[in-house]
Amino acid sequence: MPILANPAGKRSDGERNELAKFFKENYAEEYLRAEVALAKSKKTREELAAQIPTSMIMEDMDPPRQTFALRRGDYQNPGDKVSAATPAFLPKLEGPVNRLTLARWLGKQGTTAHPARGRESVLGDVFRDRISADGE
Repeated sequence: MPILANPAGKRSDGERNELAKFFKENYAEEYLRAEVALAKSKKTREELAAQIPTSMIMEDMDPPRQTFALRRGDYQNPGDKVSAATPAFLPKLEGPVNRLTLARWLGKQGTTAHPARGRESVLGDVFRDRISADGE
């Protein structure tokens, strides 16, 4: 190989890459075995992923669909137009009004942002006490 005639320090990046490729393809048996195993694993993974059922994921529409309060729950009888928001007696959401912001608001720890957090911890304590082994 003419590349080997050049000293190692004077080889270009292209020559080093070509030399490494030649070595891997002809002499690095462990590398070749690992490459075959990797290709086999990737194929198995793709086959497995193809078997996993998919489901539709909801996304926020842009612009949002018009929503109405239904009179007596009848879809044929829409009432006043409503928009996404927390009830007036609760604090407003911080950020864009969407499901993610609502989920983050509900999950806030150590805050009085909404009254449900206190009731949740009390109910959790009661439930834990009722199922505990010592009955205390």
